[in-house]
Amino acid sequence: MPTLLLAPRYTEDSNALWRAAIADGWDVRRPAGWRAPAGITGEIAIYGEPLFAAAMADQLGLCLLEPTFDWLTCLPREHVGRRVELTTLAAARAIEREAFVKPADDKSFRAAVYPSGAAVAAHESIAPATPVLVSEPVVWIAEHRCFVVEQALVATSPYARRGELARRGDDWPHEEGEEAAVRGFVADLLGDERVALPAAVVIDVGLIEGRGWAVVEANPCFGSGLYGCEPAAALMAARRACRGPADLAPGDERWVIRRDPA
Repeated sequence: MPTLLLAPRYTEDSNALWRAAIADGWDVRRPAGWRAPAGITGEIAIYGEPLFAAAMADQLGLCLLEPTFDWLTCLPREHVGRRVELTTLAAARAIEREAFVKPADDKSFRAAVYPSGAAVAAHESIAPATPVLVSEPVVWIAEHRCFVVEQALVATSPYARRGELARRGDDWPHEEGEEAAVRGFVADLLGDERVALPAAVVIDVGLIEGRGWAVVEANPCFGSGLYGCEPAAALMAARRACRGPADLAPGDERWVIRRDPA
């Protein structure tokens, strides 16, 4: 049977995936630390923060599929709706204009609109060569999470409206006509032969004020929050994103990012 390997920290999302895995007959392991449990056989899906996932994959000899750091910058402009570039933290700190700056790989500093590059992670010791994404500031009216597996949208949910969480009680409701608009935009994105994607990925899309629908970013599905997305779909995505080297499908290798798990 397949095994779901969860990070030690209990979260609402990890508990939701745990329940989905149990309901589907999976084995579920949640180690107390970052040492991979012994005796795991068969297919494995990992869910947790990127460094935990990297550590588990390294110990178990697995490969994790995820978007490359420059994925957003390689999209055709009509899918992005704004200027975006991949650069280094050192170069970003030299920018003399207002810009949205975020780490390309992790959360080593706060992603935000900065008045100039000098304010980016100004008091933190982060390597100057750290890859970062720099984009022109825009106003996102709404933002939606989309789990995509094998070029198909398997789950979607709003997660923010004008920078605030879209949650209402225990729900993450779509507004009228919104889900159809998201699905239409994502269908166009996935149908564009110029757009390359991992076999399993999370794509965030949103509505930019005055411009229309656009891609916000892409994230690895093995660590992305669910919001209102169906846990069973997220579990399916995490399973496809984790493969042994001998089980990689044609085209998978380009989406394997090698990290130092230490």
